[in-house]
Amino acid sequence: MRFTFDGQGALYQLFRMLRPTLPADARVLVPAFHCPTVVEPVLRAGFPVDFYDVCASLRRPAASWASWLTPQHRVVLAINFFGFDFELEGLMDMPVASRPLIVEDCSHSFLAGDGERLAGGRGDYSVFSFKKLVPCVTGGAIWRKHASLPLPALAPSAPAEALWNHLRRVVASSLSASVGAWRGRPEGRVMIEEMSGPVVQPPMAQVYPFVPALSQARMPALAKRILTHSDLPAVVASRRRLFARIAARLAPLRELVAQPFADDLEGACPWGFPLLIAERAQHDFRLRNRGVPFFTFGEQLHPSVSTELERFPNARRLRDSMLSLPVHQQLGEGQVNNFCDRLADYFSRQYDSRAA
Repeated sequence: MRFTFDGQGALYQLFRMLRPTLPADARVLVPAFHCPTVVEPVLRAGFPVDFYDVCASLRRPAASWASWLTPQHRVVLAINFFGFDFELEGLMDMPVASRPLIVEDCSHSFLAGDGERLAGGRGDYSVFSFKKLVPCVTGGAIWRKHASLPLPALAPSAPAEALWNHLRRVVASSLSASVGAWRGRPEGRVMIEEMSGPVVQPPMAQVYPFVPALSQARMPALAKRILTHSDLPAVVASRRRLFARIAARLAPLRELVAQPFADDLEGACPWGFPLLIAERAQHDFRLRNRGVPFFTFGEQLHPSVSTELERFPNARRLRDSMLSLPVHQQLGEGQVNNFCDRLADYFSRQYDSRAA
């Protein structure tokens, strides 16, 4: 293991270490549906990036791996979306000498479903981010499958100024989200009666900044202490219980709203409960105003794929339709019941009005 400042830093340090070990024309294959923090570190490390589409199930590529791979693809990055294993069959079956390196991104959830083991471990490398499950604010790691595979050298500590600026961004973002929720408004949007034009997304660098001084740094000692003193099995058990409760309460909505992982919790510690809602932008602010908490993933893709989304119809559809309900371990079952009932009531009314 190598502990890094965050998940983005884990990717950056890993790919920067791999760059001199691979041919000059080596390329990296990455999911077209992603968070920009997955793509930017690979580019910054000096690799050209190509993309592959994923199925709406978020569990496998949209076509066989062989249809996406070229001889120049020396590394494939697979994301375990929301903590559920992404299919690697077809890659793992290839002879080790001729297949690309496999980097398994476990940043959505670093734990397996029993809370005793790390997620991933199937590919050559796994990368982790800890802040999505544990309140450590930051922290990531790189894991290798075989001792013969290299790991980056231990990184320096983060410079004080860069660390302070990072903490300021985290606090400002949290306060902004809290104020938006208190006003009954979704982040980055306004009430429907105030809307006078399209919503303008802020620049990627503002929402997902890449800070070299942090991406090259190790995990802060305080963050590691919080991680090691957390009751991880209890975190997993709580998240799995809340996920199952949401799945049960929203089961009557499955014909109206797709729920990719609702029937497949085995072995997973979920990050959230994703829903696929057609024309989500027409519903998300109304749901927020009704007290339904949610977050989005993939709403802003990396610019390098945004210009060619016609090649990746599933990535485009997922970007425009995904909304995720929280399964945070501090939520009570009454809170979950409440927002599930509000969401179910909203879509039942939508369905009834359209049917009429």
